[in-house]
Amino acid sequence: MRANISNTVKFIVFSLVLALFVLIFAFFGPSFDKSKNVLSDKIEKEKINIIIDAGHGGEDGGATANGVIEKDINLEISKYLYQYFLLSPYSVHMTRKDDVLLYEAGQEKKKKQYDITNRIKYAENFDNALFISIHQNKFEIPKYYGLQVYFSPNSNLSENLAEKIQSNNKLFIDESNKRNIKKADKNIRILNTLKMPAVLVECGFISNYEEANKLKDSVYQEKIAFNIFISVLQFINENGECLS
Repeated sequence: MRANISNTVKFIVFSLVLALFVLIFAFFGPSFDKSKNVLSDKIEKEKINIIIDAGHGGEDGGATANGVIEKDINLEISKYLYQYFLLSPYSVHMTRKDDVLLYEAGQEKKKKQYDITNRIKYAENFDNALFISIHQNKFEIPKYYGLQVYFSPNSNLSENLAEKIQSNNKLFIDESNKRNIKKADKNIRILNTLKMPAVLVECGFISNYEEANKLKDSVYQEKIAFNIFISVLQFINENGECLS
């Protein structure tokens, strides 16, 4: 119990500090006075794009267990993450904002394949970008739990981003999480195709009863989203010049 309280206090304090930093940077950063500041044009040209991908949707519910449908949790966490990035100096985009699968007329026979193709095409529209896909895990043995991040093999920066998210999750949310980041295999097509820094965050196991109940809770969803948010801020602070 004391460990849980300590983690919560650490997370709240760190969240407040990071939120203050984001607000100060957003409103008083180097691009504040665009009429006089010579840095503003450069910043606009090199503006970083954050692409948030809520996995599954529409006819594709993803994994289901313990009364949880994956697509719903994915979208809720993605929306919270989107709201946090609206406070930042970066441009933020979502592959889907509603309960839809991303296919077009004439693509119905292979809708799931086209859904992934269309997410990839959407992401590739942006320069200076990084990609974050939100998912939930499921396993036949219900004891397994914990957030785990997969990274694209196509960008050296992807592993760094994944490690930020994974380690901050252990530090601020669940110190018992002993999972390590993993390089995406060929089954994760979206990560194996994109060339930008790209990660897929399995936020937890809905097949684990306790974790499923957490993931249904809006406060916990916000905590997961904010952890990803601060991790991305740290990543950009260290690697932002490499995205251009």
